[in-house]
Amino acid sequence: MGQSNSQKNSIGCLGFIGIIILIYLGLSLYSICWIPAIFVLIYCFFSKKYRPYRVRNSIICGIIIITSVAVYTWLNAPNELNSISVDWGKTEFYIGEETEIKVDPHPSDAEINKLELSQNDIASLKYKDGKAVIKLKKEGTSALFFTANDNIDSSTEKITVIDKEKEKQQKALAQQQEKQKENQQQTEEESDTESQSTQQQNEDPVVYITNTGSKYHNSSCRTLKKSKIERHLSEVKGSYAPCGICNPPR
Repeated sequence: MGQSNSQKNSIGCLGFIGIIILIYLGLSLYSICWIPAIFVLIYCFFSKKYRPYRVRNSIICGIIIITSVAVYTWLNAPNELNSISVDWGKTEFYIGEETEIKVDPHPSDAEINKLELSQNDIASLKYKDGKAVIKLKKEGTSALFFTANDNIDSSTEKITVIDKEKEKQQKALAQQQEKQKENQQQTEEESDTESQSTQQQNEDPVVYITNTGSKYHNSSCRTLKKSKIERHLSEVKGSYAPCGICNPPR
Protein backbone atom coordinates (compact mmCIF):
# COMPACT_ATOMS: atom_id res chain seq x y z
CA MET A 1 0.00 0.00 0.00
CA GLY A 2 2.86 2.39 0.87
CA GLN A 3 4.54 1.85 -2.50
CA SER A 4 1.21 2.35 -4.35
CA ASN A 5 0.59 5.70 -2.60
CA SER A 6 4.18 6.76 -3.38
CA GLN A 7 3.69 5.94 -7.07
CA LYS A 8 0.42 7.89 -7.14
CA ASN A 9 2.08 10.92 -5.54
CA SER A 10 4.94 10.59 -8.02
CA ILE A 11 2.59 10.48 -10.95
CA GLY A 12 0.70 13.42 -9.52
CA CYS A 13 3.88 15.53 -9.31
CA LEU A 14 4.86 14.63 -12.88
CA GLY A 15 1.38 15.48 -14.04
CA PHE A 16 1.55 18.83 -12.27
CA ILE A 17 4.86 19.59 -13.97
CA GLY A 18 3.38 18.56 -17.29
CA ILE A 19 0.42 20.90 -16.78
CA ILE A 20 2.79 23.80 -16.04
CA ILE A 21 4.78 23.03 -19.21
CA LEU A 22 1.58 22.85 -21.29
CA ILE A 23 0.39 26.17 -19.85
CA TYR A 24 3.72 27.81 -20.66
CA LEU A 25 3.68 26.39 -24.21
CA GLY A 26 0.09 27.53 -24.62
CA LEU A 27 0.95 31.06 -23.48
CA SER A 28 3.99 31.09 -25.76
CA LEU A 29 1.90 30.08 -28.74
CA TYR A 30 -0.91 32.45 -27.81
CA SER A 31 1.59 35.32 -27.50
CA ILE A 32 2.10 35.22 -31.29
CA CYS A 33 -1.56 34.79 -32.21
CA TRP A 34 -1.81 38.53 -32.87
CA ILE A 35 0.12 37.98 -36.12
CA PRO A 36 -2.44 35.72 -37.86
CA ALA A 37 -5.29 37.56 -36.13
CA ILE A 38 -4.37 40.74 -38.02
CA PHE A 39 -4.63 38.95 -41.37
CA VAL A 40 -7.92 37.29 -40.33
CA LEU A 41 -9.31 40.67 -39.29
CA ILE A 42 -8.35 42.19 -42.64
CA TYR A 43 -9.88 39.25 -44.54
CA CYS A 44 -13.12 39.32 -42.56
CA PHE A 45 -13.39 43.09 -42.96
CA PHE A 46 -13.11 43.06 -46.75
CA SER A 47 -14.70 39.66 -47.53
CA LYS A 48 -18.30 39.80 -48.80
CA LYS A 49 -18.87 36.29 -47.47
CA TYR A 50 -18.36 37.37 -43.85
CA ARG A 51 -19.81 40.87 -44.22
CA PRO A 52 -22.88 40.09 -42.07
CA TYR A 53 -20.54 39.00 -39.27
CA ARG A 54 -18.08 41.86 -39.71
CA VAL A 55 -18.71 43.47 -36.32
CA ARG A 56 -18.63 40.20 -34.40
CA ASN A 57 -15.46 38.97 -36.15
CA SER A 58 -13.76 42.35 -35.71
CA ILE A 59 -14.48 42.27 -31.95
CA ILE A 60 -13.18 38.70 -31.61
CA CYS A 61 -10.03 39.42 -33.62
CA GLY A 62 -9.47 42.67 -31.73
CA ILE A 63 -9.72 40.87 -28.37
CA ILE A 64 -7.29 38.19 -29.58
CA ILE A 65 -4.83 40.81 -30.87
CA ILE A 66 -4.94 42.89 -27.66
CA THR A 67 -4.65 39.94 -25.26
CA SER A 68 -2.03 38.21 -27.42
CA VAL A 69 0.13 41.33 -27.53
CA ALA A 70 -0.27 41.71 -23.74
CA VAL A 71 0.88 38.11 -23.19
CA TYR A 72 3.80 38.61 -25.62
CA THR A 73 4.86 41.77 -23.77
CA TRP A 74 4.57 40.02 -20.41
CA LEU A 75 6.61 37.00 -21.52
CA ASN A 76 9.32 39.12 -23.14
CA ALA A 77 9.55 41.84 -20.51
CA PRO A 78 13.14 42.29 -19.19
CA ASN A 79 13.96 41.05 -15.72
CA GLU A 80 14.29 43.50 -12.87
CA LEU A 81 17.82 44.84 -12.33
CA ASN A 82 19.41 43.33 -9.22
CA SER A 83 23.02 44.51 -9.43
CA ILE A 84 25.68 45.88 -11.79
CA SER A 85 29.35 45.06 -12.28
CA VAL A 86 31.86 47.61 -13.56
CA ASP A 87 35.17 47.03 -15.32
CA TRP A 88 37.32 50.19 -15.35
CA GLY A 89 40.12 48.46 -17.25
CA LYS A 90 42.76 50.41 -15.30
CA THR A 91 42.98 52.71 -12.29
CA GLU A 92 45.33 55.44 -13.58
CA PHE A 93 44.28 57.99 -16.19
CA TYR A 94 45.53 61.28 -17.64
CA ILE A 95 43.76 64.64 -17.52
CA GLY A 96 41.58 65.08 -20.62
CA GLU A 97 41.46 61.34 -21.35
CA GLU A 98 38.12 59.82 -22.39
CA THR A 99 37.51 56.12 -21.86
CA GLU A 100 34.53 53.77 -22.13
CA ILE A 101 33.76 51.88 -18.93
CA LYS A 102 32.15 48.45 -19.21
CA VAL A 103 28.97 48.29 -17.11
CA ASP A 104 27.17 44.90 -17.05
CA PRO A 105 23.65 44.43 -15.60
CA HIS A 106 22.62 41.41 -13.54
CA PRO A 107 20.62 39.54 -14.72
CA SER A 108 22.11 40.08 -18.16
CA ASP A 109 18.75 40.86 -19.83
CA ALA A 110 17.84 43.55 -17.30
CA GLU A 111 17.81 47.14 -18.52
CA ILE A 112 19.84 50.07 -17.23
CA ASN A 113 17.61 53.04 -17.91
CA LYS A 114 19.67 55.56 -15.96
CA LEU A 115 23.30 55.58 -14.88
CA GLU A 116 25.02 58.13 -12.64
CA LEU A 117 28.57 58.58 -11.35
CA SER A 118 29.20 59.27 -7.68
CA GLN A 119 29.94 62.86 -6.72
CA ASN A 120 33.56 63.86 -7.38
CA ASP A 121 35.59 66.65 -8.96
CA ILE A 122 37.96 64.62 -11.14
CA ALA A 123 35.63 62.91 -13.67
CA SER A 124 32.34 63.30 -15.52
CA LEU A 125 30.02 60.69 -17.08
CA LYS A 126 28.13 60.51 -20.36
CA TYR A 127 25.74 57.53 -20.61
CA LYS A 128 23.96 56.91 -23.89
CA ASP A 129 22.83 53.80 -25.79
CA GLY A 130 24.23 51.54 -23.09
CA LYS A 131 27.71 53.12 -23.25
CA ALA A 132 29.31 54.76 -20.22
CA VAL A 133 32.03 57.23 -21.28
CA ILE A 134 34.18 58.82 -18.58
CA LYS A 135 36.13 62.05 -19.12
CA LEU A 136 38.93 62.83 -16.66
CA LYS A 137 39.20 66.54 -15.93
CA LYS A 138 41.32 67.15 -12.83
CA GLU A 139 44.40 65.74 -11.14
CA GLY A 140 43.78 63.76 -7.98
CA THR A 141 42.58 60.50 -6.45
CA SER A 142 38.98 59.60 -5.68
CA ALA A 143 36.86 56.55 -4.82
CA LEU A 144 34.16 56.30 -7.52
CA PHE A 145 31.10 54.13 -8.05
CA PHE A 146 28.08 54.01 -10.39
CA THR A 147 24.39 54.10 -9.52
CA ALA A 148 21.96 52.44 -11.93
CA ASN A 149 18.22 53.17 -12.04
CA ASP A 150 18.57 55.43 -8.95
CA ASN A 151 19.05 52.60 -6.42
CA ILE A 152 21.56 49.99 -7.63
CA ASP A 153 25.18 50.83 -6.68
CA SER A 154 28.30 49.23 -8.10
CA SER A 155 31.44 48.41 -6.16
CA THR A 156 33.81 51.32 -5.40
CA GLU A 157 37.07 51.77 -7.32
CA LYS A 158 39.94 54.06 -6.34
CA ILE A 159 40.86 56.12 -9.42
CA THR A 160 43.95 58.30 -9.88
CA VAL A 161 44.13 61.08 -12.47
CA ILE A 162 47.62 62.23 -13.51
CA ASP A 163 48.77 65.52 -15.03
CA LYS A 164 50.86 64.34 -18.00
CA GLU A 165 52.83 67.60 -18.32
CA LYS A 166 53.62 67.61 -14.63
CA GLU A 167 54.69 63.97 -14.86
CA LYS A 168 57.04 64.84 -17.74
CA GLN A 169 58.56 67.67 -15.72
CA GLN A 170 59.05 65.38 -12.74
CA LYS A 171 60.73 62.75 -14.92
CA ALA A 172 62.99 65.39 -16.48
CA LEU A 173 63.89 66.69 -13.02
CA ALA A 174 64.60 63.15 -11.79
CA GLN A 175 66.86 62.52 -14.81
CA GLN A 176 68.66 65.82 -14.20
CA GLN A 177 69.19 64.95 -10.54
CA GLU A 178 70.44 61.51 -11.51
CA LYS A 179 72.89 63.06 -13.97
CA GLN A 180 74.10 65.53 -11.34
CA LYS A 181 74.58 62.66 -8.94
CA GLU A 182 76.61 60.75 -11.54
CA ASN A 183 78.74 63.85 -12.26
CA GLN A 184 79.29 64.41 -8.56
CA GLN A 185 80.27 60.77 -8.12
CA GLN A 186 82.67 61.02 -11.06
CA THR A 187 84.18 64.22 -9.63
CA GLU A 188 84.63 62.54 -6.26
CA GLU A 189 86.29 59.56 -7.94
CA GLU A 190 88.66 61.87 -9.86
CA SER A 191 89.37 63.77 -6.67
CA ASP A 192 90.13 60.52 -4.88
CA THR A 193 92.44 59.49 -7.72
CA GLU A 194 94.20 62.83 -7.58
CA SER A 195 94.51 62.61 -3.80
CA GLN A 196 95.94 59.14 -4.09
CA SER A 197 98.40 60.43 -6.71
CA THR A 198 99.35 63.37 -4.49
CA GLN A 199 99.71 61.06 -1.52
CA GLN A 200 101.88 58.75 -3.56
CA GLN A 201 103.90 61.74 -4.73
CA ASN A 202 104.40 62.83 -1.13
CA GLU A 203 105.34 59.36 -0.02
CA ASP A 204 107.67 58.73 -2.98
CA PRO A 205 108.71 62.15 -4.35
CA VAL A 206 110.53 62.75 -7.63
CA VAL A 207 114.28 63.45 -7.44
CA TYR A 208 117.00 63.86 -10.08
CA ILE A 209 120.35 62.26 -10.78
CA THR A 210 123.16 62.92 -13.28
CA ASN A 211 124.97 60.68 -15.70
CA THR A 212 128.17 60.66 -13.69
CA GLY A 213 127.30 61.76 -10.16
CA SER A 214 126.67 59.56 -7.14
CA LYS A 215 124.07 61.83 -5.50
CA TYR A 216 120.41 62.71 -6.13
CA HIS A 217 119.08 66.26 -6.17
CA ASN A 218 116.06 68.57 -6.22
CA SER A 219 115.00 69.92 -9.61
CA SER A 220 116.47 73.36 -8.80
CA CYS A 221 119.91 72.14 -7.82
CA ARG A 222 122.69 74.01 -9.65
CA THR A 223 124.66 70.80 -10.14
CA LEU A 224 122.10 69.53 -12.69
CA LYS A 225 123.33 71.71 -15.52
CA LYS A 226 125.00 68.96 -17.52
CA SER A 227 122.36 66.24 -17.13
CA LYS A 228 119.04 65.80 -15.35
CA ILE A 229 117.46 62.35 -15.03
CA GLU A 230 114.11 61.98 -13.24
CA ARG A 231 113.68 59.21 -10.70
CA HIS A 232 111.51 58.41 -7.70
CA LEU A 233 113.16 58.51 -4.31
CA SER A 234 112.48 54.81 -3.79
CA GLU A 235 114.48 54.06 -6.94
CA VAL A 236 117.65 55.88 -5.89
CA LYS A 237 117.69 55.21 -2.18
CA GLY A 238 120.62 53.03 -1.26
CA SER A 239 122.34 53.63 -4.60
CA TYR A 240 122.68 57.42 -4.41
CA ALA A 241 123.31 59.77 -1.50
CA PRO A 242 121.38 63.03 -0.98
CA CYS A 243 123.00 66.17 -2.28
CA GLY A 244 124.48 68.41 0.42
CA ILE A 245 123.76 71.59 -1.54
CA CYS A 246 120.03 71.33 -2.42
CA ASN A 247 119.08 69.05 0.46
CA PRO A 248 116.54 66.77 -1.40
CA PRO A 249 113.96 64.53 0.38
CA ARG A 250 115.46 61.70 2.34
